Amino acid sequence: MRALDTMGSVRLGELLVSAGLLSSQQLELALRAQVMWGGRLGTNLVQLRLLDLDALSRVLARQHHLPAAFATHFESADVDLQRKLSPDLAAQYACIPLRRVDEDRIAIASISPLDGRARALIADQLAISYKGLVPAIAAELRIHYQLERVFGIPRDTRFLRSRQRSHVPSFEIVLDGEDSDPVVVRTSPASEVDSMPEELLPDFTPRIEIDEQTGRGRRKYIDTTQLGRIDLKRQVIEETSIKIPATLDDATLAIRRSTDRDAIAQRVIGTVERFLPNCAATLLVVRGDAATSFTGHIAVPLDEPNLVPRVLRDKILVRSPAVNPIDVSLMHALGGPSGELVIAPIKIGAHVWSMLVIAVEAGAEIGCVEAVTSAAAVAFARLLRNLNR
Repeated sequence: MRALDTMGSVRLGELLVSAGLLSSQQLELALRAQVMWGGRLGTNLVQLRLLDLDALSRVLARQHHLPAAFATHFESADVDLQRKLSPDLAAQYACIPLRRVDEDRIAIASISPLDGRARALIADQLAISYKGLVPAIAAELRIHYQLERVFGIPRDTRFLRSRQRSHVPSFEIVLDGEDSDPVVVRTSPASEVDSMPEELLPDFTPRIEIDEQTGRGRRKYIDTTQLGRIDLKRQVIEETSIKIPATLDDATLAIRRSTDRDAIAQRVIGTVERFLPNCAATLLVVRGDAATSFTGHIAVPLDEPNLVPRVLRDKILVRSPAVNPIDVSLMHALGGPSGELVIAPIKIGAHVWSMLVIAVEAGAEIGCVEAVTSAAAVAFARLLRNLNR
């Protein structure tokens, strides 16, 4: 079994199993969740309630040979000291000052070890010497929450708490050939796990107007006061070095042969946008009571009327004009034409693994969608199968 996290000299999954904190079966469940939801392995372990944040921080610190920052450290942090660090620098290096431990020494928590440049910049703002920083490691869920609480930096939807139980499908997969369609050979009841405990990540999603001149806050919340508690955020299209082949056959073959979750998503979206004129696309995956985009910038509620729950229920492609407020906001968040929404399930066996959402012009030809979703199903199935190797 291979963990997807490779930080440090020992992989996190291997470290947890060897320490007796996880069984091999629990690690496999978390790895499936990582393929499905993205994020770091540790984040998925916490959200599956297989590990708490302090235990995770302790193991991550051991992995990096650094001290761990626990909940008590953040609870007793020096607020005035924290405000000396600029929000931009805190966000760039995912770090939170904790408190002064000596006249020229300040403890600081981060997701990963800080490099020399980061330490120099942070030490300068905190008015201490380069060697005065005392680094510690904390879980990314805790750091992202603290960045929002202390500096007003909104968390991506990936790090927000779900109010309902999440399901990680459990099944075995056989691929007859290199690029064959996935076959589910054994299906057991889906593993039902609790969503993140409320005390870990309080529901703290302020509507913050951020000065655009600072360079922060380019992703702004859409006003969804009437749409329910989960925000739709405008999709951020990031530049990618992945090249999309010139023919649909070659493009879908490249999707099938993609070797990681992000590459699959980028190739699926890139292929759709290459072969469907004037469209915008994203992938959604279900986590608790929301369908969240792979980039974490869009979250669609599943307990209110819109097209996404219909696709999950009926497991078929749906094409419709955006009529109700959530569908209209989803189309707006995609940044595509004001025409129709096309939502196609990506299925592995009987399970809807994710959904391809496309904003297209009314009446536009969408012939490539079936080929793209079939290729994505093969690619995701291969990732899941390889977890057991």
